[in-house]
Amino acid sequence: MNSLPSGWSSSVQSFACANVSTGNGCQLSLTYAPSADASSTLALHYSYTDNAATAKTGTVNIPYVATAHDKHRRDGLPHGTNQPTREWQPSG
Repeated sequence: MNSLPSGWSSSVQSFACANVSTGNGCQLSLTYAPSADASSTLALHYSYTDNAATAKTGTVNIPYVATAHDKHRRDGLPHGTNQPTREWQPSG
């Protein structure tokens, strides 16, 4: 796997599926932890060999937006104890 953009990570260094069919038997898990507000497109390039033994390639583009939101607690804590968090939101 090539390097991922800033804020993106995966627990695997390489990714391959022996067989692909319907369903979700072959999944790549990614984590996004931005350090600031951001929006862009994550491009995942892939390659495979089809059933006629022809090599194919493609790209999946995933637009994303990360924004800071103040979460308001309703647990009786004093004002000012809210910590801002960042949330990943698919865009589009």
